[in-house]
Amino acid sequence: MFGVPSSGSERDRELEDGNHGISCRANPLAAPAVPSSRVDVYSGVVRLAATVWAGEFVAEGTCSDTAIMLVHPMSSMLVHYALVPLAQRGPVAGGLTTCYVRNDSLLITDNVLVDIAAMVRHLREDRGYRRIILVGNPGGASMVPYYQIQAQHGHGDRPGGQRPEPQPVRVPARRCDRDADGALVPRSAGNRVAGPGDQRRAGAVRARLGTRHVRRARRSALQAGNS
Repeated sequence: MFGVPSSGSERDRELEDGNHGISCRANPLAAPAVPSSRVDVYSGVVRLAATVWAGEFVAEGTCSDTAIMLVHPMSSMLVHYALVPLAQRGPVAGGLTTCYVRNDSLLITDNVLVDIAAMVRHLREDRGYRRIILVGNPGGASMVPYYQIQAQHGHGDRPGGQRPEPQPVRVPARRCDRDADGALVPRSAGNRVAGPGDQRRAGAVRARLGTRHVRRARRSALQAGNS
């Protein structure tokens, strides 16, 4: 784990993969989030910190404007096994941890969407990435498509009429106002890009990244998982 660095700081670690010999720099990312207006029994203290954390892996000698972000609603993706192999293929690879890390007893899906939105916004506006690809692995397979559809055509209320917590005081009515450029989910879910116009958006993402590049990234992640 990275620990908890001061806001805005970057602590580099040198990582090297024996198969490729390409060292990667790992930076902790701290995305400003909307603070909670109440203290929940389990996650409230974390939400009061108003910070969403992620790990950012960058291969030495590369300069990419594409970030691949692994997402899970309650597992830490900070040092996921696929991050280094993905970064060694060219794009920046990151792993997100929501405010419900290692605790799903009181997980509220709406809040997870808010956390993802905070990191996507941070990657675009503060880190300057032009393209962001969200990858749901494994439990994020349902969360990533849900986020993408909400980001594009979201509603401010839950189905029951209640607004998500925290209240979106400092964000637009659409709480997930920054959609990603693509959303990949495990093969069991069809490896589709989620949201309206799935095929059109999938074609656009493949055109930008290159079909071969995407296949190599997937193959690298599978090889890393089997090693």
